[in-house]
Amino acid sequence: GRSRARSSAWSLLKVRREEPPDEPDGVPPPIEEDAGEYSSAEMRALVQRLHLATKAKGHAQGLVHALRACAFLGMVRFLESHYMLFVTRREHVGLIGPHAVYRIDATVL
Repeated sequence: GRSRARSSAWSLLKVRREEPPDEPDGVPPPIEEDAGEYSSAEMRALVQRLHLATKAKGHAQGLVHALRACAFLGMVRFLESHYMLFVTRREHVGLIGPHAVYRIDATVL
């Protein structure tokens, strides 16, 4: 997502969907934050490369746009899978110095 509101800098969060079978319970979620920052054009190119690579691996649709979110809150593990929690709607309620404060209006798991 965007690293700053109304900015053109984007960051990338990599999520491993399959966990190795030898991982014990209680391990942290399979997340890795990419160290770089990307422009909007670089991010579009990266998503296009991921889409083509996914199709090449046999997934007919490639990447599928699942939702539009304004924040990622974290992950929770139920039984065998990790679930991601996103904020899908927010409302600006004030400022603390130069920083915007938002109220969460809707989430998706």
